[in-house]
Amino acid sequence: MTMADNGARQTRMIVPGDAEWPSGLEVMGADQPDRLFIRGDASLAELTEHSVAVVGSRASTAYGETVAIDLSVDLVRVGYGVASVGGFGIAAAAHRAAVAQGAPTVAVVVAGLDRLHPRANRPLYDSIVREGLLVSLSADGVLGSRRDLLASQGLLAALTQATVVVEAAARSGALHVADQARSFGRPVMAIPGPVTSAASSGTNRLIASGQADLVTSAEEVRARLTVGEVPGVETVVLRPGAGPAVGAWERVVAPSRPGSVEPDPHTRQVRHDIPLF
Repeated sequence: MTMADNGARQTRMIVPGDAEWPSGLEVMGADQPDRLFIRGDASLAELTEHSVAVVGSRASTAYGETVAIDLSVDLVRVGYGVASVGGFGIAAAAHRAAVAQGAPTVAVVVAGLDRLHPRANRPLYDSIVREGLLVSLSADGVLGSRRDLLASQGLLAALTQATVVVEAAARSGALHVADQARSFGRPVMAIPGPVTSAASSGTNRLIASGQADLVTSAEEVRARLTVGEVPGVETVVLRPGAGPAVGAWERVVAPSRPGSVEPDPHTRQVRHDIPLF
């Protein structure tokens, strides 16, 4: 359903039962939304079925942004989509890293998609729409509230397969995303920061309290997500490769080898007929 036009993409509404409605949202139970508003041409279900939420503080440090960029680039390279909240700090670094790789990324925002903020991120939002999707619980014209913020953080946690907190202070909203992910049974991971940095006090506490697994790389994230994979069960990932267009991304459908996190290179089937964005 077309709702409005921002000059580049139209806002459309999807509801449960639509082909691109993510089945993973069922973990939200009674809190599952009855509609979502999105911009971009991709399928929300396809972009989020193998994705990781990369979150952290808006008031990030150079350390946190560097880690977020490196992690996001490497997540893309090992076949995962990157999702975040589209704001300043760690979220912006994660989205920019994915866009720079030519990979789709998903931003879950609070306000209606014609009221995007911060305004300074408008070029980033335009890039996200070209490569992936903007998603909101709010219809166009809605500015968003504290309640909407908390709900959107829960939506991000439910849309993705895991949450990685890169850098978060003691009261960062990223910790709420982690809390929601745990409540949904999703893996939660965190990257340790300097013990002298207040900006990492929240992530360090998550690790110390056992609420998050300590990770330092995309490979470690992937290892935690593929532990217990059943041999012969198909794994669908995204990867840059020899698609029909130069620089295209392709979906790889691959049975995993027993005891390995790598798809079996001898049995994988590369499908170029499934559009990613």
